[in-house]
Amino acid sequence: MSSIGKVGNVYAQNAKDLPAYTAAIDAGQLTITRGVHWNADDRLRRDIITQLMCNLVELRFDEFEAAYGIRFANAFEPELERLRSFEEDGLVLVSDTRLEVKTAGRMLVRNIAMVFDRYLGQQTLERFSRTV
Repeated sequence: MSSIGKVGNVYAQNAKDLPAYTAAIDAGQLTITRGVHWNADDRLRRDIITQLMCNLVELRFDEFEAAYGIRFANAFEPELERLRSFEEDGLVLVSDTRLEVKTAGRMLVRNIAMVFDRYLGQQTLERFSRTV
């Protein structure tokens, strides 16, 4: 019921409660209660997070540099620095060319990927499901 979908460059979320959801359907309206347009940075970060979550092994910086015309180390310097604690724990290995998720880090890949979500740092309340 509260699903989030993507159409073009928009994410939209359906109503979270049953009465609002069914009222919208009964009125012949969409059940969407909120949405957001995303920009080029959002798309890049979505692709990075998707690659990490789906691949579970590595993120090659050259692929993103070629696709987006960036220098990964420059564009994501703060994020790469935040990954150092994961590296110290033996969960990832960060080199000049890639981010490798170690076997021990695969169970925590969501936490690793969250480093690249620029919106999480802007939230004052916990608005995402707990990861552990």
